[in-house]
Amino acid sequence: MRHTIATNFYNKEKDALQVMMQLGHSSTDTTVLYTQLGNATLKETLERLDE
Repeated sequence: MRHTIATNFYNKEKDALQVMMQLGHSSTDTTVLYTQLGNATLKETLERLDE
């Protein structure tokens, strides 16, 4: 269920940092496990976090 919530939240907000904070993760790696995103979306998200 957490996977679905994380993925839906990301799809709505398009902000992985917000998803990470809302789920209480200290690492983007954990957030990546919980969000079931395609490789292209994941790459874009991680690039934005590096900015």
